[in-house]
Amino acid sequence: GMDFSWGMLMAAQEKSSACENVFLIQGEAGHLPFKARVLDAATCSFAFYELKDRTQDAFLRDVRTILKEGRPFFMIEHEVPSNAFVRLLFHIRLLSMGRSRAREILKHERDRLARYFKSVNRIEIPASKAKIRVCRN
Repeated sequence: GMDFSWGMLMAAQEKSSACENVFLIQGEAGHLPFKARVLDAATCSFAFYELKDRTQDAFLRDVRTILKEGRPFFMIEHEVPSNAFVRLLFHIRLLSMGRSRAREILKHERDRLARYFKSVNRIEIPASKAKIRVCRN
């Protein structure tokens, strides 16, 4: 696991202490510290929307590079809420990133991922408040 926050890493350490094969690294999403073609899978959970444009692009380039050929990248993000009030809060959060950025996220997320990956699919999760994109080289 990797996070820039030491506190999040400590929480992950606590949750995964019984697992022998979990390694935690402090780092930035725009500078992944891995060699090319070494990972079998990569995930980004509820953090992609928070990255700035350049960092998003650097992150996606790095993920594409570090994954073994044909191996998956899973991006988990919030779905647009159905509840009107919660949807309003969701849109305010996105608009705080800037109008064009919010539009990019809402309307062109798949296209952005497709710039870096040969296939981009969506996994439907019934009754979920999240969506999963599965991307492969």
